[in-house]
Amino acid sequence: MQNALRWYYRAVNGRDFAKLADYHPKKRGVSDIAPAPAAVRRSQKATLVSEPTTASEHRESISKLWFEFCSAKNRIASALGRSSNVVGELAERVVAEYHGVIPLTVSHPSVDVELKDGTLIQVKARMLTDVRTTALSAFRSWNFDVLAVVLFEPDGHIVFGGEIPCADARRHARAVAHVNGWQISTTHEFLSDPAFVDLTEEYRGALDEMC
Repeated sequence: MQNALRWYYRAVNGRDFAKLADYHPKKRGVSDIAPAPAAVRRSQKATLVSEPTTASEHRESISKLWFEFCSAKNRIASALGRSSNVVGELAERVVAEYHGVIPLTVSHPSVDVELKDGTLIQVKARMLTDVRTTALSAFRSWNFDVLAVVLFEPDGHIVFGGEIPCADARRHARAVAHVNGWQISTTHEFLSDPAFVDLTEEYRGALDEMC
């Protein structure tokens, strides 16, 4: 049987069986391993590490948010019907709504809201950031009766609202030559002054009811 197999192998292949002693298997080196197709390599890479967002995708997202922001800001300014200083105009409207009046339509250097009894209120507002202490806009004069302060969180919610008599507010002011006026910073000392009437919840309610 073995001889018959040898004869058949010689007839088909033209040579004898290889002897076991002559068999030396070749070791596979790195160069002998065929590289994976490009598609497979990309798939493996995507599995191991997710590709970072490209700069163009970031720009597109920021661009979209920017135009949405400008559109919303312009709609709010149009609804308030006043200047493009949305934060300040909204704060004046909140204070006026709380007191049941409307903001003064004529520009006045020191007064934003006049109550029915003649009380004159100047309104100062700021949108806070991570830095909680910031300077309010400059005071050009002290020809008003009450200072109303409205501080907004970056998400639009009112974090502080209150009113303080002009004379008490002025004690926290400092003269600043380059603005030709005075400035008050939203320090803890200022906001916790006993003369302040805390109206945070009342201002929040006025904001919620504005239409």
